[in-house]
Amino acid sequence: MEIPYLNHLSTQGSSGGPTGIINVDFVRSVDFLSGAFPAARGNALSSVMEFTMIERNREKRSIRATVGASDLGLTYNGPAGERSSLIVSARRSYLQFLFGVIGLPFLPT
Repeated sequence: MEIPYLNHLSTQGSSGGPTGIINVDFVRSVDFLSGAFPAARGNALSSVMEFTMIERNREKRSIRATVGASDLGLTYNGPAGERSSLIVSARRSYLQFLFGVIGLPFLPT
């Protein structure tokens, strides 16, 4: 999947913003390929970032809460029945509130 920008809320003159699109709670590892691409990545023009996702936990539950500089998050990974498992996450940005308190003239939506 091609992802042209990994950040939300970029400002004029910059290449990114403070909030990432990819939830890092789901990422196990990242491989960066800058050349000599494998055959499966033959259409790459400049570089490839390959993300490996975490495995679902069928044995026990884990809940992770995250507080960042711009958002809050909650992730659940665990069984969802006898023979199934589930990974789900919710994130909420509080930049609108923060920018309003600081008095910035623009608010992200």
